[in-house]
Amino acid sequence: MPPATVRQLDMKGALFGSDVSYADVLENFFAWPNQTLVGIEVVNGVSCQILESKPSKGQHSNYAAVRTWVDPNHNVPLRIEKYNAAGQVIRRIDSGRIVTDDIGRHVPTALTVTDPAKGTSTELDGSKLKHDVNFTAEEFTPEGLQPRSEGR
Repeated sequence: MPPATVRQLDMKGALFGSDVSYADVLENFFAWPNQTLVGIEVVNGVSCQILESKPSKGQHSNYAAVRTWVDPNHNVPLRIEKYNAAGQVIRRIDSGRIVTDDIGRHVPTALTVTDPAKGTSTELDGSKLKHDVNFTAEEFTPEGLQPRSEGR
């Protein structure tokens, strides 16, 4: 049953108390209209192209710019930095081990999200990612959201 009151979601707010914000999950900066290649840099031994993404004027975002270090051979981001209007990094996302997913694309199996201002980081493990998975309503109940043991 939903709560009786409704409140506006704070896009800068932490998702489940982590270093990931709601905007990090919901916003697609690759769809922003301003995309520019701004350089090349080595990340984890891989020569990456640096893509800078900026929202259009009047488009609301928590970020003024996002830079993505892309491995051009596998078309996968190895690092993402999100900047405020003053040019300070306010979120950094580093990719972990890269694998081929169940439909043949290269994807990171783990991400480390860092908030430089707080000096904290959150590790996300997506090693069991699958496509076309269906969830039941029961899986979104307090009981269904509990961590699963290996046997269930």
